[in-house]
Amino acid sequence: MTVTLETRLDQLWQQHPETQAHWDEWAPAFASITNPAIREAVAKSTTVERAANLAGLNPGELLQRIRAVTGDARDPSLPEWFREENITQRIDADAMLATGVHPVSLVRQTAAALAPGAIMELKSSFRPDPLIELMKREGCAVLSLESAPGRHATYFTRS
Repeated sequence: MTVTLETRLDQLWQQHPETQAHWDEWAPAFASITNPAIREAVAKSTTVERAANLAGLNPGELLQRIRAVTGDARDPSLPEWFREENITQRIDADAMLATGVHPVSLVRQTAAALAPGAIMELKSSFRPDPLIELMKREGCAVLSLESAPGRHATYFTRS
């Protein structure tokens, strides 16, 4: 069974019982459901997408977490170049901005120095659209994901 956003939790748990142990972490609202009968009823009527929305998560991100545990194929919506294990540099834009430093210079310098296949991750509380466009013009491939409401992860690699 390939897990999709439309997969119901009861189906997921039947096919991949190893995922049940992670639900209290992924969607803390489920931790409060301690009655097994109620938990089962909720699982029968809740899809992965609905669970993500209830937990305040990006549905694609939750699907990736599930697939990582189940060993399913990688998310086909991600570009071929994106592999988390290739992230070699991490920048926190919000921390830089809080000190009055704009991250654009550091992002440009870091991207220019990336080895082939290496990826830089930029974390921020907003989608950095002007920076994304600049980096694309400078020859970077870019992937931007909203990992949670108000939390963005933007990935850059040399094209």
